Amino acid sequence: MSARSMQDLSGPRWTIGQPAWSSDATTIFAPAMDSSSPIMQIWAFDAHTGSHRALTSSSTSYDQWTLSATTNDDLIANTNVADLSLSATDQSGQPYPIPSLRGEGSESAIWVDNRVVTSSILQMVVHDPDGRNPTKLQTYSSSVIYRQLARCGPDQVVYWADNAKRQSHIARTNITTGSSSALTDGPIDGQPACTADGSSLVFVRCSDKENRCALTRKSLDSGQSLDLYQFNNENTGNRSPSISSDGKSVLFWRYIRDEDAREGAAIIPISGGEVRTVRMPIPVNQFVQLRWSPDAKSIVYPRNEGGVGNIWSVPLTGGAPRRITNFDSDQRIFDFDISPDNRLVISRGNWVSDVVLIKKVKEAADQPSTTAN
Repeated sequence: MSARSMQDLSGPRWTIGQPAWSSDATTIFAPAMDSSSPIMQIWAFDAHTGSHRALTSSSTSYDQWTLSATTNDDLIANTNVADLSLSATDQSGQPYPIPSLRGEGSESAIWVDNRVVTSSILQMVVHDPDGRNPTKLQTYSSSVIYRQLARCGPDQVVYWADNAKRQSHIARTNITTGSSSALTDGPIDGQPACTADGSSLVFVRCSDKENRCALTRKSLDSGQSLDLYQFNNENTGNRSPSISSDGKSVLFWRYIRDEDAREGAAIIPISGGEVRTVRMPIPVNQFVQLRWSPDAKSIVYPRNEGGVGNIWSVPLTGGAPRRITNFDSDQRIFDFDISPDNRLVISRGNWVSDVVLIKKVKEAADQPSTTAN
């Protein structure tokens, strides 16, 4: 492949996996995703010009590192599908199942005004209070992803969105009317949380020119922003911000040296100020989600023991952690949320990989292709 083609295929908006050559060495097949798709699909790239064409287009993601080609140009690939179940607890704490669509909750599962809202990257789904009558909500037409959902005022949900204009930014949708709007301009914004009344947004803002990120508060009334905390270059991953029920404190986590890994959880006033470190019962790198309890007296988090995921709670004042769910099957927790009246919604399951055969890909690849970037 020419140097020009290599540059075209490895730009900032492309992610490319394991390639495979066609039998005549004119085409390169690869799992890839660009700005038009949030999940891995199989693409064909012209080895000389860099022009490219998507060979698959579905809601199923392909594994990044398992593609191979046969001598007659059929492809063998692995798919990754989340096999999940949704459940919630009632006022007495008893769990009940929520009928769900395939893959629902692989990204998020939250409460919004007594309704359950989930996302699986490509779509959001809203459930009635009893968990039934799922309704797909795809109203933010220029967005290609719906990730990291959080409640943001009555009937409102915020999320990490992505489109060509703003790239990674925060958007908000009314789950009753479907009306949507962008709340930040990007290009590298994510991990949103909101005050209960929806007046203030807290999110992680990163620079596309410097390897730096900040925990930022934005007033959705005035539009003014304030950086609450500057992450250093080691602070990678999900900072998982969560705002207390009184709207005064932000819980998040930060990278801590291995010997201090239990002190990665932190609390900062939403108005800015001194950071308070919270010592957790397990190293913070063993989980990626932190939530306030409804009374803001405890931190709630998922924990995996022997392949079994459960929800735990630890008081801010110290003391032994308490397990608040009793799952015993070998499944991880993808996401969870707690309602103001102390009910849980949980997405549990595992990733399932299947081997698929894709035939006649060379014929499709030889069709007129998209012009190289």
